[in-house]
Amino acid sequence: MLAGLGLALGCLLLLLPGFFTIPAVDRDESRFAQASRQMLESGDVVVPMVVGTPRLNKPPLIYWAQSGATWLLTGGDASRDAIWMYRVPSLVAAVGMALIVWRIARSFMRPRASLLAGVCTALAPVMAWEARQARADMVLVLFTTAAMAVLWSIMRDRDRTRAWKPLLLWTLTGLGVLTKGPVTPLVVVTCLMAVAATTRRVDLLRRVRPVLGVVVVVAVGAPWLLAVMARVGPAEYWRLVFDETLGRSMEAKEGHWGPPGYHLLLSPLLLFPASLGIGAGLAAAWRAVSEAVVSRRGRVADHSMPVSPALFLACWLAPSWIVFELVSTKLPHYTMPLTPAAVMLCVHGMTAREPWATALRGATWARWALRGGIFAAMLACLSAWLLSASTIDDATLLHGPSVALMLLYGALSVAAALWMFRLLRAGRHAGVLGVGALLFGLSSATLIGSLDSMTAAWTSRRVITMRAAVDPGGTRPFAAVGYDEDSLIFESRGQARRVTIDALPAWLVEHPDGLVCITEPLLGQVPTLRSLAATRGFNYAKGRRVEVVLAARAPDKPVTPAAPPPATP
Repeated sequence: MLAGLGLALGCLLLLLPGFFTIPAVDRDESRFAQASRQMLESGDVVVPMVVGTPRLNKPPLIYWAQSGATWLLTGGDASRDAIWMYRVPSLVAAVGMALIVWRIARSFMRPRASLLAGVCTALAPVMAWEARQARADMVLVLFTTAAMAVLWSIMRDRDRTRAWKPLLLWTLTGLGVLTKGPVTPLVVVTCLMAVAATTRRVDLLRRVRPVLGVVVVVAVGAPWLLAVMARVGPAEYWRLVFDETLGRSMEAKEGHWGPPGYHLLLSPLLLFPASLGIGAGLAAAWRAVSEAVVSRRGRVADHSMPVSPALFLACWLAPSWIVFELVSTKLPHYTMPLTPAAVMLCVHGMTAREPWATALRGATWARWALRGGIFAAMLACLSAWLLSASTIDDATLLHGPSVALMLLYGALSVAAALWMFRLLRAGRHAGVLGVGALLFGLSSATLIGSLDSMTAAWTSRRVITMRAAVDPGGTRPFAAVGYDEDSLIFESRGQARRVTIDALPAWLVEHPDGLVCITEPLLGQVPTLRSLAATRGFNYAKGRRVEVVLAARAPDKPVTPAAPPPATP
């Protein structure tokens, strides 16, 4: 109990920096948060909306969670909301996921190693970032990890499985579907099939009660599904579902293409600090699968034969990982539901006391690989700390406070690396991971906590500041031309309207007192506009610099709308 409480508090302290201060991030976070805000304002819990467009490419549970959390924190007054309120479900999910990983790891690891597994999972870079984002991925990981914990409990049962376990398994799977579609059932079902096939434990398929599973998953999702199809029509909804699932599999969406092996190449970075034991983890998985395959040859299926933890983790990880590698659309966070399994394998391989693990860790190549990983980690953490000591807008790093921080961060990085080298020489591999987790946790917390000071990245917030100076009451119509980031929609509370350059003259005729946020290159194409204020920034969503002007119609230059095209005879 005390260990779990300490784990939760430690993860919370390391994940809080930046949670309250980072502005709305483009593009997904701003879309999720705006849809949840409009759900809170309208009371419509069936069809999430962003301005006037339905957002049905994601299921609704994340919008319910975000709008519910914001309702509690604001007392039901949506005008008092802030972006961090929509991030609360992700933060709670991250801490809950770490606790579940700890509980799974306790069944086969020593107490300190199981705590280490929970900490390393929560502090993995992709997890640490998503815990501070108002998106669906962290909540998806929570439900998937919880479902896998129940599945592991079912596999460990030597006698008859209690009826509540399959019911809980499929309820969690249904909640995962209601969060982000088919990912949770993909992970659960492929793991179950892989374990059953490897061990010849066909009884496992009966224990989970698959017919009950279909009924429960359908029952969880059917009410909302029927309601939304009644609103938008079955054909339109299923078109969106097809485009979001099979469409993403067959064709890269929004330019997010990656070759097979994309996720594998990123895994040493995205799993750090647990990736220091990635070789030991792969060895543990290979050994478990090989032993299961060899031991079943010529043997009648033995339903009492236990499933090894490494085999379970390998089957949790490998089949779904292959699917994600084959999908055309790729982003680093897609493999997040598999991160707990990968981290536990790495920690297990680094801390197990079995002869094979000791021999592997003592190999010359393994020790040199660990030394290289420690050195690379030191450089990465030092870079993160140095970046946090400055801002993107700084012309130089050589000013007093930054120099002091550089020296401090450099000393901390080197001292931590030397400590890790010393622990490695002493054979205390769990200590190596522990110091690595502490070093990386502090580094990522410092860097992410300083992101709000990198003002060039938060162009939308600066545009809203310029608008407030011109229109303190926020009553004038507001259009965005050329600058179409979703953060501007959220920061303007949905008041910004996206208008094309061709449609702008007609919009100005309809709204003569309107304000226009327009990119500097497009401003020259509209001579009737006069600049009121301007700002420069870095559009990280597109990877380029941007110059944005806040403009209004010049009073002495009336706008003539473009002539309509001639009628077709």
